Amino acid sequence: MPILTNANHIHDKILHKPTKAVKNFQSTEILILKQEMLKIAAAPGAAGVAAPQLGKSLKIFALNTNKKFPVLLFFNPKIIAVSEETHEVEEGCLSVPGKVCKVTRHLEVTLVWQDEHGNKQDPSGRKYEFKFTGFEAQAVQHEMDHLHSTLIIDIAENIYDNANFEKAFFEAAVNKIKTTSLE
Repeated sequence: MPILTNANHIHDKILHKPTKAVKNFQSTEILILKQEMLKIAAAPGAAGVAAPQLGKSLKIFALNTNKKFPVLLFFNPKIIAVSEETHEVEEGCLSVPGKVCKVTRHLEVTLVWQDEHGNKQDPSGRKYEFKFTGFEAQAVQHEMDHLHSTLIIDIAENIYDNANFEKAFFEAAVNKIKTTSLE
């Protein structure tokens, strides 16, 4: 399944379409979608992917912020708490190729969800609920934005071309090294 991008007018309409809750967790459509999402989120350069990015207006996202661990799937997720503290971060998005956006994110978010079978609790009876912090919290908010029909360019404070951003980042790193070595 190709990733939809905002560069295509038809794709952009799909990316901005409201999502629906998953009800039939074992449908063929969900099983195929799940496999594609697991594959994409595991790929280098991807921290996650949401169903709308694959043309499916469903409340599902995959997350893999640490490639040492398996990809996690979240069905019908809801953020139930956020920290008051926020920070500005630069983010890219598979659906907004070639751009880096500066956005404001909460440092912590608490998420509840269902597993791939529709369960709200694990086999031991613990509710699927977790407080994410740092980069993981940022990634969760990014994927949740997709489920709420929002792309990073819709909420960005600044938008940069990726090539220019990478060049500026590299120059800043080189200058920092030069400054540090002179001290």
